[in-house]
Amino acid sequence: MKKHGLGKTLWRDRYKYIWSFFCPLCKIPRRVPFRPKPGLLHLFQVVLTTLMFTLCCWGVFHAKGLISFFPFWTLFEVVYRWRLRAALPCIQCGFD
Repeated sequence: MKKHGLGKTLWRDRYKYIWSFFCPLCKIPRRVPFRPKPGLLHLFQVVLTTLMFTLCCWGVFHAKGLISFFPFWTLFEVVYRWRLRAALPCIQCGFD
């Protein structure tokens, strides 16, 4: 890679938060673009989704729509875990 300026490079990783580990079976280094647990940004996104849903359905649910946070969070967790699980199998040996 070509250095630019004071030892800085123009290249940036696509993902700022990459989970690095070694495959327990074949010992090659692995990088997964997900963290094992969702972060504060994800919580903020679910809260924002809940607020938008509550505002859109205010005539039907009123303030009770805020309870939709729990189904939205559950759905988010399921999808997040599925995506993490799909990214875990080792490319070389297939261990997950």
